[in-house]
Amino acid sequence: MKHVFLINSFTVKKRLEEVKGKIISYAKDYEIDYVIEINSKTTSTEQILAKYKNGRNLIIVVGGDGIVNRTVNVLAGTDNKLMLIPYGTGNDFYKTVKKELKPGLNKIDVVRINERYFVNTACFGIDADVANTKDKIKTDIIPRQLKYYLALIYVFFIYKCRQLKIKTAKKKVENKYTTIAICNGSYYGGSFNIGPKSSILDNKLEIYLVNKLNRFSMMNLILKLKKGKHEHDQRVEKLVENKLTIISPRPISANIDGEELISDKFDIEIISKGMNIFYDEEMLERLI
Repeated sequence: MKHVFLINSFTVKKRLEEVKGKIISYAKDYEIDYVIEINSKTTSTEQILAKYKNGRNLIIVVGGDGIVNRTVNVLAGTDNKLMLIPYGTGNDFYKTVKKELKPGLNKIDVVRINERYFVNTACFGIDADVANTKDKIKTDIIPRQLKYYLALIYVFFIYKCRQLKIKTAKKKVENKYTTIAICNGSYYGGSFNIGPKSSILDNKLEIYLVNKLNRFSMMNLILKLKKGKHEHDQRVEKLVENKLTIISPRPISANIDGEELISDKFDIEIISKGMNIFYDEEMLERLI
């Protein structure tokens, strides 16, 4: 089995040579068949992964949530295995992986949304607007977490609730929503414990609906979301489903695992055990 180390140069940045050195040392000690691939402005993650898609490789992604999402969208449904070495700033999905997975091979749930996939969370409303606005702040001078809070302050004052229809097997509702969060994993935004009871192993989606709120109530709830204390808040309606549709009268932006997705209809369905994830604590200790 070939070990394909895929390094996200955009997050590793100045530590690139250090990370390569750690990989070479690890590969030599364990005598593994390996290759190091590095994405760039001219060679995308998708172009690199296309070479390995039809094989049975261990794809070891060195980076954060964004490259994990792009890798999942290439490898979902294939015989490859994915492992994550967290070198992002938020590493939201890794927090769930570390909490839930046993050493070795694990089969986790993935979620299909229209023609794409995600493994962690999808959000609509103020959450999505904050995440998508944060990504438009291109300077490296501002740390990622600070970018998130700057985007949150900006969106907080201009946000208008969205009129959305939600259809599941059990109910149909239409309302103005402050936010909708659909959780396979537990964390987003770098530190927000949005799905404290979510699991990537249970074939279920934890769905949180927040109707229109005034700004004071909205800010109070955001603080609860950060700590995962919103499960029993009366302002939050929780659904547990494996399939749903969200419909908007006009195209809106969603955010799936840190990536923007624009549509007026989102068909969402969980795929049980749809992705092979490898977890190796010793490799993690050597490479982080």
